[in-house]
Amino acid sequence: MVVGSKLYFKKRNPSAAEVLTLTYGKSLLSYSAEVDISNQVTQVVVRGINPETHEPIEAKSKAVDIIGTNGRSGPNIMGALSSYLIETEFMEDTTVAAAQKLADSIMHDKAMELVTGAGTCVGIPELRAGRFIKLQNVGRQFNQPMLLNNVVHAIDTNGYVTSFNVEGNAI
Repeated sequence: MVVGSKLYFKKRNPSAAEVLTLTYGKSLLSYSAEVDISNQVTQVVVRGINPETHEPIEAKSKAVDIIGTNGRSGPNIMGALSSYLIETEFMEDTTVAAAQKLADSIMHDKAMELVTGAGTCVGIPELRAGRFIKLQNVGRQFNQPMLLNNVVHAIDTNGYVTSFNVEGNAI
């Protein structure tokens, strides 16, 4: 996140509360969503070698923390289709903890690609990338918290509007 001239790094918090709720037809002017399972996997496995003992290391991703109230994540959907959609990554020198962190991170990133959307709302300065919003009146599967991953604020002759892209991990 960039604030002023400073760049800040912070971990994502999947349990973070929504900044606010955008309701289609009121504060939400337009919204389109897409569900794509093409990049979803049931599990991520990271393999490597311990540099001190030269023993093999293997870490398997943990379950995805579902954001919102919808119950089916990408790994859940893919698990129903096939149990062999496993992605394997290799690391040179690593530890069990580093391999586990990488496996969980890759799985989280892939799961967040399940639902993507783009919208425009009345200008709201509190909307920033990395925060969560809740959407309403956009369909049962999409009425849930979504992570803002891109936000643009614009002021022109038509007034102040905010355009954004969101991602989520459950339908």
